[in-house]
Amino acid sequence: MAYHKSVTFVKGKPAFVSLGISYGLLTDSLEYVGFKWPSQMQVKYFDPSIDHEYIITGSNKYKNLNVGLAFKGNITSSILMNMGISMYHSNSPNISFPDNYYKIYLKPRMTAYTKLDVMINSKWSINPSLYYTKQGVRYFYMIGSDVTYHINPDNAISLGGGYGKNTEPYVNLGANIKRLTIGLNYGFTKPFYRYKLECIVGYLITKNKCP
Repeated sequence: MAYHKSVTFVKGKPAFVSLGISYGLLTDSLEYVGFKWPSQMQVKYFDPSIDHEYIITGSNKYKNLNVGLAFKGNITSSILMNMGISMYHSNSPNISFPDNYYKIYLKPRMTAYTKLDVMINSKWSINPSLYYTKQGVRYFYMIGSDVTYHINPDNAISLGGGYGKNTEPYVNLGANIKRLTIGLNYGFTKPFYRYKLECIVGYLITKNKCP
């Protein structure tokens, strides 16, 4: 379920606020098949025909609640903001199986992001961004910025980079061609020298806007 509302901070440039809520019943199941158990091990070989004392199966149904809030629009005549925050498993559901003595609760996972499109003039813009997510004691963040050259209102190219947690710098190149968006992201992790290349392709089906 989502609620969408139009607001205006800059005359002639509407902004939009959206609130989303999802609630459902999820099912987890577990069944160990094909495992080798100590009681089935003979002196020189493994005998799967020997009965073992381990029976590990189970299933669990739990209720899950997710909520999110998003905003997109001009906050000044030259700055466009796109930001949001969401909370997955906000009800901390009990995901342990019924016969489990120890109860396991799924910790909420918070995700937040923001991006600014700051127009320097009619051709150039700067686009700083920040991404942060946390679940329990684990967290991750990325911060970066792009510089975009607007060829015309429908076409642009951008170049930028940034830094992520665990010393993960990256560089990216993007292009907007009318409704088509193409992006390349190259990142590397210093401690392990693991490099990765990502490609993103998107297409805007319609330009219709909510009233």
